[in-house]
Amino acid sequence: MATQVPQCWKAAMHAATDALELLERTRPYFSEMKGADLCTLLHKVAKLSPGCVEQHAELTDLLGELTRRCGGPGSPGISAKYFCAVVWSCAMLHVHHQPLLAIITAAASQHMNQIPARELSGLTWALAKLSFHPRDLIDSIVTRVHCRREGEFGVQCLSTIACSLASLGRYDVALLHSFSQELALHAGTLKPVEISNTLWAFAKSRCCDAELFRALGDAAAEESKIRLFKTHELASAAWAFAKTGVRHHAFFAHVELACLERCGEFTPESIARLLWAFTRLKVTPNSALIPTLLRLSLQMLPRHTPEDLSIVAWIASK
Repeated sequence: MATQVPQCWKAAMHAATDALELLERTRPYFSEMKGADLCTLLHKVAKLSPGCVEQHAELTDLLGELTRRCGGPGSPGISAKYFCAVVWSCAMLHVHHQPLLAIITAAASQHMNQIPARELSGLTWALAKLSFHPRDLIDSIVTRVHCRREGEFGVQCLSTIACSLASLGRYDVALLHSFSQELALHAGTLKPVEISNTLWAFAKSRCCDAELFRALGDAAAEESKIRLFKTHELASAAWAFAKTGVRHHAFFAHVELACLERCGEFTPESIARLLWAFTRLKVTPNSALIPTLLRLSLQMLPRHTPEDLSIVAWIASK
């Protein structure tokens, strides 16, 4: 992020090798820095060391200075892109600074049309990461995305927004349907995590689009891509197909092979999701997949949630 700061501050920022050192070197200048400079500093702290400095006094001072600057007369006085950077930084640092977030999210809601697509998807992701539900801002995001220009948002942005809104409990079926054609057309460009998250978001929102699911399943089943999926991403995608009742034999065949090759990597939740998905869609594995997953589940019995246990018991009874 470009910013204009005096040479001493810039030197201090570039000399630091980690987040704590960066905060310590720049702490003497907080009160003299412009709001945009403070936003840039917070953003760099988050990129250097996400989640590792939340208890340090220097970070508290930085957040406090930003809050005072943004809440003072004539504030916030920074461009809309910085609103997104502040919320994203708080999410990366696992910091829920209510006074600052309240000011920034209120300002972002009022300047929604000035926020570029990529920054907007990052903002939505950050809200979900923080489990922060500012209603006016979320309403503004949904309206803004509904009114987007054709091709304005890349498919990666659409995937992130879909997953983030579903995580926030905002299930807008009409909005998701407006994503479908672009996502299906460019499914092959999505990363495994984006495929998994998109499928999950549509299923969670009870938005069944069989054409999109088939396109995403085709993309996921490619030999070069299926190996890149993490085990929980495979389980989440399988769950989504089962939740919507959409079958994709090639994808489930690849999931079966991946499960057998990497069974030691699965968590209790992933095992329960896979068992439920194969059974719900009545997909009959060509191997001993179900017995293998049930055996693994028994080994992890103390770690299962009551919901997982009920699924496992149901499958075992069949």
